[in-house]
Amino acid sequence: MPARRVDLDTAREAEQAMASIAPAGAMPAEVLTRLKGLPALLRTSGLPATLALFAAKSGTDPLGRAYRSVRTALVTQLAAEVGWDSTPQDLYGALAALPATDLGRAQLRLVAFAGWLRRLAEAEEHTQRARRATEHPPAQTTAADAATATGGDGG
Repeated sequence: MPARRVDLDTAREAEQAMASIAPAGAMPAEVLTRLKGLPALLRTSGLPATLALFAAKSGTDPLGRAYRSVRTALVTQLAAEVGWDSTPQDLYGALAALPATDLGRAQLRLVAFAGWLRRLAEAEEHTQRARRATEHPPAQTTAADAATATGGDGG
């Protein structure tokens, strides 16, 4: 059996998560910003606080759905790591009941997953910026235009 590349599996899972976060295409800028900071957020605030933040930001509008999708992706990764068949009714209680070694291992997996989400968010942000630049190229300004804009007579 060939050796599996865990990092590539994680990248594939992150790519699938990104597709579910913004199924219609353009991802909200606020979510891109959160995804770029997600690895640091997990490291500094911890898993329960990070999940709580994404739960609090979840909603029915496009931005809220994106936050819910991120949380769902994180919980899916968590469940796979600790061996849950489904998300427990009391997620935070189940997290508190996990042995410290299991929670630490899950945290490491989620930080790796978040790292891939961060890379993909950076790529998406670059793609959106390039798309905007081609749709709305900067206007060419002539010396006469500049003089008129500043109140000069152009000559």
